[in-house]
Amino acid sequence: FDYVQVDELKHDWLRWRLRSDAAKPASLAWQARVAEWIANEEQGLPKRHLIAQNYQNYTGPVAQVHPAISVINFHYALPQAVAQNYHYGRPLSFDESGFAGPADYTYRRQAWQFMLAGGAAWHHLDYSFATGQEDGTARYPAPGGGSPALRRQFGVMKRFLEQFNLPKMRPEALLLGATNGFSGQCLAGAGQYAVYLAGRGAAQAQLPLPQGRYRAEWVDTLTGQTLKTETFAHAGGPKLLPGPTVAQDVALRVVRQ
Repeated sequence: FDYVQVDELKHDWLRWRLRSDAAKPASLAWQARVAEWIANEEQGLPKRHLIAQNYQNYTGPVAQVHPAISVINFHYALPQAVAQNYHYGRPLSFDESGFAGPADYTYRRQAWQFMLAGGAAWHHLDYSFATGQEDGTARYPAPGGGSPALRRQFGVMKRFLEQFNLPKMRPEALLLGATNGFSGQCLAGAGQYAVYLAGRGAAQAQLPLPQGRYRAEWVDTLTGQTLKTETFAHAGGPKLLPGPTVAQDVALRVVRQ
């Protein structure tokens, strides 16, 4: 990516999609002032609002986060944005999707990749809600996507993640090996492993598992159905888990019993 200041951008859409837009110092100073106003106004309240700030598009290490900021936002975020800013110890949010075509798979993949990279929130800009089709069934050329089917697929991801003790887990991409050409993300902790693999063909994953008994479940990201299960005793060390053959992507849940 070519990192530039917002006011330097021209009306060139191809160049825009290849650039990560960062706010100028004057803009950051203004946003810090507004965050301070909100924090000062609410400091005596028993419940206070979370304050989120959008820093740039795609990815990039944020230079500084104001103490009043609770959530770090990125538009059109790549999974790398999580790794680059995880050290701040704040929720990292994929704040807006879009500008990547109408295909459901594009946004399903983006959501899974970001969340299993350690992201905290996924916000989809759904273009299937339109004038005359307020029920969310519009399908027409647009800079983003959305459909009833895609919303159901997001529900599959939500229910998959809710099966884990997420506060005990952290991104552990380096644990994941031997994926047979699939790209992948992994959350791990407290004897739990959540894996997402994007690719085509026979999926597999290798994880360094401590000694114990485990249950592995391969999950269809479109329907939530379990495609394959395996229960095994493991002596400790790398464990190769062969999965199903898939057309686009698949999720894996491994839990120590």
